[in-house]
Amino acid sequence: MSKLLNYLKNKINSDKHFLEILSGSSISFLFQIIGIGLSYLFILLVSRIYGAEGLGIYTLSFTLVSIFALIGKFGLDTAIIKFVADSFEEQLKNIYITILKFLIPFNIILMIIMFYSSSYIASDIFENIKLMIPFQIVSFALIPIVLRFLHANGLRGLKQIKEYAFLQSIIVYLLAIVFLLLFHFFLNINYIPIISFTMAVIISFIISTFIWLKKINFFKPYKSKLNIKIKDLLVVSFPMLLSSSLMLVIGWTDTIMLGMYTNEANVGIYGVSLKIATATAIILTAVTSVSATKFVYALKKDNYNELKKVALFSNQLIFYTTFPIITILAVFRDEVLNLFGAEFMSGSFALGVLLLGRTFDSISGTSGYILNMSSEQKSVKNIMFFSAIVNIVLNYWLIPLYGINGAAVASATSIFLWNILFIIKIKQKFGFLNLPFKWNLK
Repeated sequence: MSKLLNYLKNKINSDKHFLEILSGSSISFLFQIIGIGLSYLFILLVSRIYGAEGLGIYTLSFTLVSIFALIGKFGLDTAIIKFVADSFEEQLKNIYITILKFLIPFNIILMIIMFYSSSYIASDIFENIKLMIPFQIVSFALIPIVLRFLHANGLRGLKQIKEYAFLQSIIVYLLAIVFLLLFHFFLNINYIPIISFTMAVIISFIISTFIWLKKINFFKPYKSKLNIKIKDLLVVSFPMLLSSSLMLVIGWTDTIMLGMYTNEANVGIYGVSLKIATATAIILTAVTSVSATKFVYALKKDNYNELKKVALFSNQLIFYTTFPIITILAVFRDEVLNLFGAEFMSGSFALGVLLLGRTFDSISGTSGYILNMSSEQKSVKNIMFFSAIVNIVLNYWLIPLYGINGAAVASATSIFLWNILFIIKIKQKFGFLNLPFKWNLK
């Protein structure tokens, strides 16, 4: 332990990047801890009050709107980090207005499609018409979700880590819990979890708008006559859309196919296991919330030595703090699942496999961010496309045979696959092995 502390002390004293990563990550980590606690409390309340089936309905509704939101963001929520980090203050207003001119009409069309196709999706895909109304309700959260992500990541590009972490991790589930309890105790209405989530997203979007506009001095008159065209922004964002889409498709395929081949109760049980496993990514998210911007600056200067130093330090910080958490959750997974109810303990094996997948993710760490912030967005897209195909095939084969356990194996395999390919690509392009420990490729 003393060696680790001395190592960190020497790193901090020798390079300002490490201090910025540690301090920024600590703030983001604290906010994400609070956010994850709130999200678990919300899921716990839903599972306790409405059971596995009620949680399954919420999970499917949330997954559906997330898929539409992924399309609606068009990769601009990720690309804005690069745009903001590369731009001067007087350019930010023009960039933002240009993005809105594209995103708002595009998402209005998507919302209409989602609302009117809800009956088809519920009856023909999931063969459960009672899902139609939850799907229609959550469609009104589409535009607020897209713009909240845009504002949050824009703040991330400005290095406003506290504001980013608050909007990204805390605000939605904090409000969702408040609405859930108010509606449950004081109103006799149906689909309370979905209504609570939708209301929370709308209000958090309004709050994010005020914070973002203030940070970019939106109402301050600028003399910049820079003409920014949406096609110039989409050239960068579209490959990011494809790669992030494929990554999230991998994450959602198991939930969707469980809903198609099994029932809402299994979706709810698997959803809890998945939620617990993905919580271990908290440190990865916290660290990359700071280091992603540093990757942009290092790549902008073609300074690969600086890129390597920041990447390797970030990876070490991620892995050596995440692995103990994964180990504890793996050992006590039955006890953790029992908190949500006895019926959720059947997800024990699935949780163990999903935690193994998250171990691979913590080893690779920052690899995907490095490639996305460089000129390798297409490589990321191709890797994720291949991984998505493998994931779909494995889910199609394993879920009918093994249910939620088959879904977990498919998910962990895909995570392992894309991380290995990311590491290889970084070695080819930048000449270093992006791992938290020394490894001889021979």
